[in-house]
Amino acid sequence: MKYPVLKLNDRGTDMGDFIDFWSRFYRYSEIEALYDERIWKPVFDKKDIEKLFQWKNGMLINGHVKKQASVDKVIARLDNLNALKANFDLNAFKDLFFDISAIWQLFILHIIWPDLYPIFDQHVYRAQLFMETGVIGEIRESNTFKLEHFYKYYLPFYAKFERELGAFRKLDMALWTFGKFLKTPYAKLIV
Repeated sequence: MKYPVLKLNDRGTDMGDFIDFWSRFYRYSEIEALYDERIWKPVFDKKDIEKLFQWKNGMLINGHVKKQASVDKVIARLDNLNALKANFDLNAFKDLFFDISAIWQLFILHIIWPDLYPIFDQHVYRAQLFMETGVIGEIRESNTFKLEHFYKYYLPFYAKFERELGAFRKLDMALWTFGKFLKTPYAKLIV
């Protein structure tokens, strides 16, 4: 299978080239260090959770990062979250964070076990959909749809490339960047 890169003479290439190409254009935010400095910590404190959520929000407003309401729910369960980092159980995770929106729930899953559960959002969904079907589409608003899609379809899609190529963070960056690109008017010119 070929994956899209912007070359005039080629409609795509292998996944390694795709990852190298698209990850170079990753520009998520000026606050990338909030993620890099915390994601591998074995135990999180309140500040770590706040900073990771700030990173995920990805935008500064008047020099400050907008606060996501879900962060308070996570901080209230910080001991449980850290226990899951030490001894993960997916069913316990789902029971503990059932009342948080799907995308934030999946982000929490990622920060608990980042090398097994990739980041999932509208951009990586768009990238996956296009790479599998050639269609540029948007994720449904339904939390049930997002969670089901992540576990049933996105994890296997992601795993086949991550196992083959490693460098999961670079894969996250490439998929996010490509998915974001697909939202632009320029994408329609090349697809």
